[in-house]
Order: sequence, then C-alpha cells, then structure tokens
Amino acid sequence: MADARPDIAHLAFSETKEGHKLVSAEGIACIVNKHEPAKFEISFKKVPSTSPYWVLYTDYENLAIVYSCTSSWFHYQEKVWILGRSSKLSHRKIHFAFDFLKEAGINTKCLIAADQSCSKITPYSPYWVLSTDYSNYTIVYSCTDVLRVFHVEFAWILSRAPSLAPAQLQSAKDLLVSEGIGVSGMKPTDQSCRD
Repeated sequence: MADARPDIAHLAFSETKEGHKLVSAEGIACIVNKHEPAKFEISFKKVPSTSPYWVLYTDYENLAIVYSCTSSWFHYQEKVWILGRSSKLSHRKIHFAFDFLKEAGINTKCLIAADQSCSKITPYSPYWVLSTDYSNYTIVYSCTDVLRVFHVEFAWILSRAPSLAPAQLQSAKDLLVSEGIGVSGMKPTDQSCRD
C-alpha cells in the first residue's frame, strides 16, 4: 500500500446479522493515492487483507454510489451501495443511480432496498448525517431496534485528517449531546495505516 498517512479517514460499520449472532466490524480507511481521493482501501480488524472501495458518484448533497470489488484465486465479490442522506431516496434519484450503475457495467439485479424502519433486525441500519462542513468533518448517527426488545445506537465523528482540532472535536460532541446522544463511551480510533 502506498504511503497514505496524511489522508487517513475513519470508517466504522454498524452491526449486521449473520445467522443468530450479531457481529460488528470496524476498519480504517486509507486513501492510497492523494490524486484519486475517491478510491480508498479499508483494513478491517481481524481481517489480514484490505478491501478496495471507490466512490463512483456523489452529488455532495443527497446521493453517493460506492463500489467494491475483490478477487482471489477462489473468490470474486462485487458490492455496491446507493447511499442517501435521508432514509428514503426519490424515485428519480434511484433510477439515476441504477442507470449510472448499468452504464458502468455493474449488475443491479441483486440490489435490495435497506429497511429504514428500525422495526426488526435486518442486515441494514439507517444512518443519518447530523452535521458536516463538507471539508473537514462529518457527524453520523445510527439507531437500530432489535426485536422491539432493545435498541443499539452508534455515533461517529469522522474526519478527513487523522485528527480534529480540539475545538472542532468538542463542538461535534456538544452537537451530539444537544441531540440527546451520549458521548461518554466514545473512544478515539487508531489512525495508523497498516500495510
């Protein structure tokens, strides 16, 4: 992997259901080439290799399309995400995304809509961007209801650089607290890229 330390971002994924066991995955995203910031690699904890990701499209306001493709001598896997800022995208944006993917030669037949209702365990969780300055930081929140017995909340303060200025970090935490989201359990993420 090329030296990407100046362009490190943090990325965490919400819990998913595999069989009857809930698992979570955290990873560190590293931009490999600063001249291609839409392409990055994620190294997940307990996984020996990195996974490539590519932001194929974004309008920087409502829609992003992210693609990943990995292969080895025994395995080939393509993944694509159509991401929206709100829990429901307009039909126009969905059609645009599907047309974009088809033009790029990416199969859309297996895409399924994520359940955004928080009504049951699904392999998907809703995410809300609470705040962003589009240059330095983003604050993301997720809440998933589990069998109507309990819920799981996640909050992330993401930055383009390995760290935020103390004032920016405190401002982000203050915003979360003002929304009723606790920050006492938040922990910094190791931002060192591993080869």
